[in-house]
Amino acid sequence: MRKAIVKFFATGFFSGYSPVASGTAGSVVGVIIHLAAYYLWSSLPYFWLFYTLGVIIISVAGIWICSEAEAIFKTKDAKPIVWDEVAGYLITMIGIQPELWWIISGFILFRVLDVLKPGPLYSLQRLPSGLGIMIDDIGCGILGCIILHGVRCVIG
Repeated sequence: MRKAIVKFFATGFFSGYSPVASGTAGSVVGVIIHLAAYYLWSSLPYFWLFYTLGVIIISVAGIWICSEAEAIFKTKDAKPIVWDEVAGYLITMIGIQPELWWIISGFILFRVLDVLKPGPLYSLQRLPSGLGIMIDDIGCGILGCIILHGVRCVIG
């Protein structure tokens, strides 16, 4: 039962089994979670604080989840493991309203950053186990969030 639960989350609710672009499929799960969280709870006081805390929990739990999944799949950063992409997209979207322009921009920006892994982000994926799986996407998400907020300040 534990293995099934770990696989469920590590594969982004099984989106990681997509035959093509599994990381992109995982990011789509992030889009769905972002939209659901916003439309279900944004009327609550301090929504963005709770959203951010939730994303931190998802990211920290992801280190353990991805470590366990790596052991189950017996492969370093196995292709079906996409929880890092889910978390990375959610980080990118912290404080960003779910308007179509921002959803698409955040999605494309995060995917480009995740593929390119600029600067030291590339070397972070060499860290062991779940930390190595998650930390580069966390970094890409933080960088994406900074860029999106910068663009938002410039264009409104």
